[in-house]
Amino acid sequence: MDDKEREIQLQFIEEANNHLNTIEVVLSEPQISIHNINNAMRAAHSIKGGAGMLSFGVLSQYAHQLEDAFKVLKTKKQNLDIDEIQPLLLASVDGLRQILSHYTSNFSNNNHASIEKISDCFDKLHEILGEANPEDASTILATEENSQEIIPLIFQTQVEDYLQQLESLIHQEPETLREELVTMAGELGGLGYMLQIESFTQLCESVINSISNAQTDHEVIEISKSALQAWRQSQTLILKNQLNSIPTDHTPPTPPTSTTTNTTSPIRIGAKQLEVTNDLSSELTIQCQTLKIKLENLNEQFGNLKYCSNNIDLEYREFSSNTINKVHLKPLQSQIFKLQEIINDINFKLIDFNQTNSILNRTAQNLQNSLTQILMRPLTDILERFKRALHDLSIEYNKPVQLKITGAETLIERSILDTIQEPLLHILRNAFDHGIEDRQTRINRGKPEQGLIEISVTTTQNNIIIVVRDDGNGISTEKVRKRAEEIGFDRTLLAQATDDELLLLIFEAGFSTSDEVTALSGRGVGMDVVRSNIKQIDGDVKVSTQSGKGTQFTLTIPFNVLIFKVLFIESNSMLLACPTSTTREVLSFTPSDILLVAGQEYLHYQNSNIPLINLADYLHFHCNHPSWRHDHVTAKTATKSAPCVLIVEYQQQNIAIKLDHCWGELEAIIRSFESNIALPTGFTNCTITNNGQVVPIINWEKLLFSPPTQNQTIKNEDKTILIIDDSTNIRQLLTRTLQKAGYQVEEASDGLQGLEKLQTALSIKAIICDIDMPNLDGFGFLAKAKAQPNFKHIPIILLTSHTGNRYRNLAFQLGAKAYLCKPYNEYELLKVLNE
Repeated sequence: MDDKEREIQLQFIEEANNHLNTIEVVLSEPQISIHNINNAMRAAHSIKGGAGMLSFGVLSQYAHQLEDAFKVLKTKKQNLDIDEIQPLLLASVDGLRQILSHYTSNFSNNNHASIEKISDCFDKLHEILGEANPEDASTILATEENSQEIIPLIFQTQVEDYLQQLESLIHQEPETLREELVTMAGELGGLGYMLQIESFTQLCESVINSISNAQTDHEVIEISKSALQAWRQSQTLILKNQLNSIPTDHTPPTPPTSTTTNTTSPIRIGAKQLEVTNDLSSELTIQCQTLKIKLENLNEQFGNLKYCSNNIDLEYREFSSNTINKVHLKPLQSQIFKLQEIINDINFKLIDFNQTNSILNRTAQNLQNSLTQILMRPLTDILERFKRALHDLSIEYNKPVQLKITGAETLIERSILDTIQEPLLHILRNAFDHGIEDRQTRINRGKPEQGLIEISVTTTQNNIIIVVRDDGNGISTEKVRKRAEEIGFDRTLLAQATDDELLLLIFEAGFSTSDEVTALSGRGVGMDVVRSNIKQIDGDVKVSTQSGKGTQFTLTIPFNVLIFKVLFIESNSMLLACPTSTTREVLSFTPSDILLVAGQEYLHYQNSNIPLINLADYLHFHCNHPSWRHDHVTAKTATKSAPCVLIVEYQQQNIAIKLDHCWGELEAIIRSFESNIALPTGFTNCTITNNGQVVPIINWEKLLFSPPTQNQTIKNEDKTILIIDDSTNIRQLLTRTLQKAGYQVEEASDGLQGLEKLQTALSIKAIICDIDMPNLDGFGFLAKAKAQPNFKHIPIILLTSHTGNRYRNLAFQLGAKAYLCKPYNEYELLKVLNE
C-alpha cells in the first residue's frame, strides 16, 4: 500500500466516524422524526459505499444492514416499540465503531470479537423489524425535503419534451404518427408507473388501446390530438398538485373547473425560486439607492434654481426702485411672481417625493432583510454537532477536553454554512490533537486537568467573526521553521522571518509538523484546505499563538454575500470594482511621496515604506479600451477624481496600489459572470451600474499574488468531469482515477453545489453523481440539470451503492446516460466516459 492509498483510507475512517456520530445524535433524540431517520439512513449508506470502494467488506456488509434497519423504521415507525429498538441500534453503532477502530490499526478484516457482537445485535434487530419493503419511486424520492419539487420538474421537462415532439408529429404521415404515438404512450406510461401516478398510467394505456383500434387515417389524427390534449391537461393538474383530477381516458376533456383558493393554506416555494426572489429584492434595494442619488441631484438643482430666482427678485426690486416709469416693469414683475409660484409648487412636490422615497427605501430594505433572514441558518446547526465529536475524541484518546460555545445563534447564509463546516471541524480537531496537552503534562504545568476549546461568534457591520481558541501548548514557531527547512524552504528567508510570517506556513499545502501519520493528523492536508475554503467565500483566516498558553484561529466571514459595498476605481481607462472590506484607505499622492529602491517603488505610509504597485501593469487585454461613463456616481460620492493610491491589506501587510481615479463607494448586487469566456485571473463575479454597464470585481490576492499562468497548458480543458458526492473520500478516489486517465476534475459535495459548479465551470463535459446526498440528492440534481437548456445535453452517470432495478429504471427515466454501482470498476467507468 502506497502513502496515497493509506492517506485515503485514513480519511475514510475519519469520515466514517463522523457519519457514526450523526447516527448517534439521531438515536439520542427523545423523538425520532422521519427527517432524522433519513439523515441516519444516508449516513449508514455513505459508510456502506465508502467501505465497499476500499474493500472493507465486513464494514460495508454491516453498514448495509444498519441502512436496511432504518428503512424499516421509516416505513413501520408507528407500529414499533422505539424504546426496544433504540438500544440495539446504538449497540450496532458501537460495533461498527469497533470494526472501524480495528481498520485504523492494521487495515485488516480480522476482528472476530467485534464481528460476533455486531452480528448478534443485527440478528435481534431482524427478529423485531423483519425485512425492508421493496422501495418504489415514491419512497425513493421521499428521502429529501425538496422531493415535492422533482415530480413537477419531470413534467415540466421530460414530459414537456414528449408533448412538443407529438405536436410536431401531428401533421406527419398517419402511419408514422401511429407508431410514434404507441411508443410515446408506452414510455410515458412507464414514467407514470415509476412515479406511482396510477391515473396517468391508465390514461397512457387508454391511448394505446385507442390508437391500436383506429381504422382510418382521420381517426389516427383525431386520437393523437385528443391524446395530446389529455396529456396537456394532466401535466397542468400535476403541476398544480391536483393528482386526483387527472383523466384516465384520452377523449377530449372538459375544461377543469376553477376551485376556490384557500388563502390561509401554506404555499411551498422552492429554494431556487426563493433565491431568485431575493435577487430581485436586492436589485430593488440598489434601484432605490439609485433613485435616492438622482433625487439628491434634483434637490441640489432645485436649490440652484431657487437661489437664481431669489437673485432675480432682488435685482428686480433694486432696478424698479431706481426707475421712474414702472408701468413697463409690470409684465416682468408678473413673470417673476409666476416663477416663484412654480418654484413653491415644485418645492411642495419635492417634499412629498422625498417622503415617498424614504418610505420606499425603508420598505425595500425591510423586504431585503426579511428575505435574507429566510435564506440564513443559525451557526448552531453545525456547532452543536462538534460537542459530540469532541466528546468521542476525549474518550478515545483519554484526553478530557471541554468545548465552550458562545454566539452560536448568529445567522449565516446557508451556502456559507456548508462551506465553513469542514474548516471549523478541522481546526477543532487540530486544537484537540496538536494544542491540548495530555492529562499528566497539564497537571505538571499547573493547568486544569481538563483542557478547554472555546468557539465564540461575534458580528460587525459587514462580517461574522468566528474565533477558535484553546488553552494548550501553542504552536512552536521553531518547529515550524525546522520543518520548513526540511521540505526545502530557503534557509536565509526562514532565518529572517518573524513568528507571524512563520505561522503562515501552516496554511501551505502538504505542511505538517506532526512526526507520524495518525487518523487525526500528520497527513499534511487540512490547513491549506481551511484557507482555500474560506478564501472561496471572500473570507480570511488568521492564527496567533502563545507558547504554553494556547493558539487562536480567527475566521472573518462576509456577513451578506448578496449585497455589499464596493469601491469603483479606474485604471488604464477601465472601470473596475473592489470590495471595501479589503480596502484600508484612499490617498492622494505626489511624486515626492514615492521612494525608488532597487527598481521597486515604495510609498511612505504610517511611518513605514510600503510597496507601491501600478494596477495598470496587471491589466493587459487584447482589446480596445472600453468606453464607459461614470454618471452612476455623483460629486458627493466621488472620493478622488485625480490619480490616487489605494491601501489594501494582504497577509497582515499594507500594500499601495496606484490608480488613475477612485470614483466612490456604493452598495452593489454581486452577480455571477455568465459567459462562455471565463473572467481573467484576478476577477471574481461582477456588478451592474445604474446605466447598465457590467463591472468586474477584483480579487486582489488572485490578481496581484497568484503565480504566473502564461505557460499553463489547456490541453484537457475539453475533458473536465464534475464529481458530485457527499463523501470526500470517494471524491478523492474518483479524482485519482480520472486524473490518471488525463481528465480535469471539478468537485461538489451535494446536488446544490453541483448546480453551482455547472454555472461557473463552463468546460464540464460529463458528470459522475451519487444518489444519497444532503440538501439535494442525485435524483433531484438530475431532474434540475435536465430542466435547464444549457445543461440538458451534458451526460450524467449515476454512481451509487443502490443496486435495485427500481433505482436504475428511475435514473434512466430522469435522463441519466449510465448507472454504475459502487465499488466501481476503473475500466468500466473510463469506458463509459469515453463512449
